Amino acid sequence: MCRFMVYKGKKAILMSHLLTDPIRSIITQSYACQERLEGCLNGDGFGIGWYTEQAPLQSGTGDDLVPCVFTSVTPAWNNMNVKRLARKVSAPLIFAHVRAAFPGMPVSEANCHPFQYGRYLWMHNGSVGDFRKISRRARESLRDDLFDFLQGTTDSEMTFALFLNQIDDVLAEQTPEFLMEKVIGTLRKLDELRREAGATAPSLLNFAVTDGNTVIATRYVDTPGAEAASLYYSSGTEFECGADGEYNMIRADSRDQVVIITSEPLTANP
Repeated sequence: MCRFMVYKGKKAILMSHLLTDPIRSIITQSYACQERLEGCLNGDGFGIGWYTEQAPLQSGTGDDLVPCVFTSVTPAWNNMNVKRLARKVSAPLIFAHVRAAFPGMPVSEANCHPFQYGRYLWMHNGSVGDFRKISRRARESLRDDLFDFLQGTTDSEMTFALFLNQIDDVLAEQTPEFLMEKVIGTLRKLDELRREAGATAPSLLNFAVTDGNTVIATRYVDTPGAEAASLYYSSGTEFECGADGEYNMIRADSRDQVVIITSEPLTANP
């Protein structure tokens, strides 16, 4: 099981306020997570994806719409570069992920989240049960550009490809309803592939996807009685550090200006 975090706000936030400074920051969760179903280490690489304040939050084309992604196979807690970046880089939409590789999966940058294609970012916490039984069939269902896009060996990257396989233009702006429909379509496609292959192991499918404007997240397990991976969200007007050094979601009024989605709360006061 991995851990991930999404921040989306009206204003940009310094990455250190999410990645390194909170008492249960995503970097802290790489070595001391508290709610994984098994173990507490997520040291098989990490990644950060973010969008600038100009695009794609406004209309654009080509590279203007493509998010920046930084990945590494080193444990997040031992990477000085991410700490340096976090102190200087601000963004209004941030994805971050610390990886715990499923047994047998290689540790490589190609397998680190978030995955990016066109204007989209994708993260996954969990696993596709009996993935090896459906991997070939899933790959063969993809159109040519997505077949060639796959660089890694993970079920997570494959689920992203299945999502993208429903979208003809990966740079075009879409409605939230459209993206939700495609996420549901991805879950249905996985269910279809698993039934055809006779897969029985539970799938834990906590996904997060964005096109730079809309964020869709799921907490889903496909087997009755199986425990889903943890997922939290918090919203308010601002996420800030108080005088006591602790971070809090401030709710100054009824308007949500900030949303944070995390595998585990970043603070003691989520």
